[in-house]
Amino acid sequence: MLNPVGWENNVAPQMGSRPQEIINKSILNDSDILIGIFWTRLGSPTGEYVSGTVEEIAKHCEKNKLASIYISKKSYPPNIDLQ
Repeated sequence: MLNPVGWENNVAPQMGSRPQEIINKSILNDSDILIGIFWTRLGSPTGEYVSGTVEEIAKHCEKNKLASIYISKKSYPPNIDLQ
């Protein structure tokens, strides 16, 4: 059974740690599989990694857990800032 989780619905607000560390402890550490689907965005810096997404993938893979990353080849809209 796959049970998709995300910080928006599965992480309660807390204090005392970096926001990304709270996310990691709440959902990433207990996850068996990471599936990432990307198009134009990678996320925001966490203070330790270029983005929360990169941090999650790196920490998940450090534990030799399965990660599947997919990148859309759909054309970008003309008004997108690629920086």
